[in-house]
Amino acid sequence: MTLYYTIIFALLVGEVGGGSLLLLAPLPLGFRRQLFNLLSRSDVVARLEYSLKIVFVFVFILFADAVNRMWRTQADLDKRDTMPDARTDANLHLKMFYNQRNMYLTGFTLFLSLIVARLHTIMVKMTEREEEFERIKRSVSMRASSPRTLRLTHALGGGAIASLQDKLKEAEGRVRDADTLKKQADQQHKEYMRLTDQYNELEVTASGVARHSVTGC
Repeated sequence: MTLYYTIIFALLVGEVGGGSLLLLAPLPLGFRRQLFNLLSRSDVVARLEYSLKIVFVFVFILFADAVNRMWRTQADLDKRDTMPDARTDANLHLKMFYNQRNMYLTGFTLFLSLIVARLHTIMVKMTEREEEFERIKRSVSMRASSPRTLRLTHALGGGAIASLQDKLKEAEGRVRDADTLKKQADQQHKEYMRLTDQYNELEVTASGVARHSVTGC
């Protein structure tokens, strides 16, 4: 087998072993997401894809050449009855074998490359849908938890309001007690002033009586 058909065989083995198994393996969602993000954003992978496209163009050319050679060999085999020769017949069968081998090798490589490319596109889309599903799931859970959060906040706010109302009532009671004490103090002050005035009047009266008694003597 020539060098370029050896390269095509290695490419076929790489597609079967590397591409198909990597895409079909049950990988975790996080690892698969990181892998496809790396493959879609890497410049090296983009250049490799471009190089592989050129390689597959040459593979298609070799496939067409192998089919053409196989048809010509088959035509020569159909004419072998007119030229019976054992060495020529063996040579034609050997050429037919090589041409069929090359045709199947290049054909399977092209067919599997289309399958791997399509499978890669499907896996990328499925990964994007899984990411979108995770975002929607988180959004729905956040929306579902929002009413509970509001109810909890309302409950906490209601408890704080009730506590403030109790403190306000207590302060109002203290104000009323202070007003009552102030009124009592005012009344006691007025009573004290009244008693003081009466005492002064009695003292003035007593001093006048004492002077009158002294003058009469």
